[in-house]
Amino acid sequence: MIELPAGERRLDVCVRGTAHAETRMELELWLTDTDDVTLAFFSAAHAQGVTPLWPAGPFELRRSRRLPATTHRGEYFLNLSLTHHNVCGWMDCYRAVRLHAEGTPTATGRPLEYREGKGLFTLEEAPEASAGATA
Repeated sequence: MIELPAGERRLDVCVRGTAHAETRMELELWLTDTDDVTLAFFSAAHAQGVTPLWPAGPFELRRSRRLPATTHRGEYFLNLSLTHHNVCGWMDCYRAVRLHAEGTPTATGRPLEYREGKGLFTLEEAPEASAGATA
């Protein structure tokens, strides 16, 4: 299990392997809860519209993603896949990594809990939405 202390937002993922032939592949990440509900997804190939071509031989694929600043306390899983997006998949690692996030403390000093139905993160207030409002 990987512990994510309060305020830690960065996830670094590295997959090493050997391609036996020239292969188009990219890393896909799914962040899920303990009930396997997908909370977030990332694929550079989907974002960029192209899957990189890797030569035959050893490869090392590294990607970094940031969690929201207001991630809630909870247990999460990271599923990993190597795919040629929208064409085929080369590898699936279900629940490859277990994460425990301490969560970001609120003004009360206590982080919100995912298991209490508060979701993965708190939505940030847009400055223009609160203009003129008083407490």
